[in-house]
Amino acid sequence: MRAKAKHPRAIASALSQSNKSSLEYLNLNCNNSSEISDEWGYNIITALSGHQYLMKLALEASGIGENGRAALAHLFQNPACKIKDLNLAHNNITDEGLSRLAVVLTRNNKLKNLCLAENDRITAEGWRALSAFLRSPNSALKNLYLYSNTINDRGMTELANALARNTTLQVLDLGYNDGGHISATGWSALSAFLQSPVSSLRSLDLSFNNLDDDGLNVLSNGIVSHGSLKTLNLRDNVISSAGWRHFFNLLRNSSSALEKLELGWNNIDDEGVAALVDSSIAFTLKQLDLSSNQFIAAQGWRSISNLLRRPDCMLKELNLSENDNINDEVVESLASALVGNRRLIMLKLHENDAITTRGWTALSNTLCDKSSIDVTYSSNHTLQKLDHGLGDIDHLPNDLVSLLDMNKNNTEAETARQKILEYHLLRDGVNVEAFVDMEVKVLPLAMAWIGRDRTGFQVLFRLLQNAPSIFDSNKNA
Repeated sequence: MRAKAKHPRAIASALSQSNKSSLEYLNLNCNNSSEISDEWGYNIITALSGHQYLMKLALEASGIGENGRAALAHLFQNPACKIKDLNLAHNNITDEGLSRLAVVLTRNNKLKNLCLAENDRITAEGWRALSAFLRSPNSALKNLYLYSNTINDRGMTELANALARNTTLQVLDLGYNDGGHISATGWSALSAFLQSPVSSLRSLDLSFNNLDDDGLNVLSNGIVSHGSLKTLNLRDNVISSAGWRHFFNLLRNSSSALEKLELGWNNIDDEGVAALVDSSIAFTLKQLDLSSNQFIAAQGWRSISNLLRRPDCMLKELNLSENDNINDEVVESLASALVGNRRLIMLKLHENDAITTRGWTALSNTLCDKSSIDVTYSSNHTLQKLDHGLGDIDHLPNDLVSLLDMNKNNTEAETARQKILEYHLLRDGVNVEAFVDMEVKVLPLAMAWIGRDRTGFQVLFRLLQNAPSIFDSNKNA
């Protein structure tokens, strides 16, 4: 159920009278409408008290004041409350309001997801109150979203110290906390949490945090030793090229098993990329974002190409968008590396204005080299998505989009078959020469491989018409 703020009494009345065994999800995102008030929030939340099957409650930008928060605390005090997902983003929550809620949550073992984003009135005292819930043995919280707040060193230390004892949290989003001015002191506390032997954290977002070299240096100790962390977002921070090189060198022989690393909008240079490619995580990563790193030049992009050539490269998604130094030569190097790559599914290259038809053609040839049946068979049948960002596709080869679709909609073996049929056996008539010189033992296998569907039947029929001698059993005996 999604409700709007125009008729709060009607909504509360409807909730009071509705079937209280059917409501599982309620979204009251009001976008700070001028018609909402603390009374509105109080009436709505009070009306929910009998809905014992409610699992998900979204109250983003709902203007909940002290009365509303008191009603919310009362709702969670009910032992029958089954709410697992609570969104209180953008509600001007104060330290007092968070403290009241946290006291109730310490006795709750149902809540799995909690969002307190965009509540910049919360200070270190409020985060300290929340920490009591995080360290509670009753806590079953898995996902905590605290983005767009003003967490400072004290707040970070309170949260990190509590999380060091927490065994359930898997996702922690601290992005867009650039107003909190966290220094190396706060990052050191977070690093200690990451080194906790009981931590089960799998995803950490530290984007847009004004994280500098000193902060990354102390944080690195936790990152390199955390074996369960799979996703790390460090987009748009203030780390220097030297800071990145130092970080990647620390990862060279780490126990980290990161699978998704977001590094867009940073100051990584060629040496940094080389150090990243040489680190142990280069061969555990499945998603890598290097968008808008303007210090990376041709040498750095060649390092990425070399990574893609390696048989132990696990990358499935690579984002190289918005990089001024990516031109046709770079794309040709990437295309050459992708010929033998059997894992990369998505390549993002949007807003790289230096790429022309020449670069896009190189990618098209990687998907289907038409020079012979053998090389077509050995072309790339894995890449499925190419984010080129071109509103019109005038710069793209005519068959690039269709080849990507062909890769997407079939198995690799079937894709190879369709490309051979399309570009060698059907285009401009049947290519009889492809069959004439085949060994007798190979010929039946080739025909069986081709004749799997109506398109293949068409090839065999035309072949019989144009080269009946191939089917002469006496000749081939």
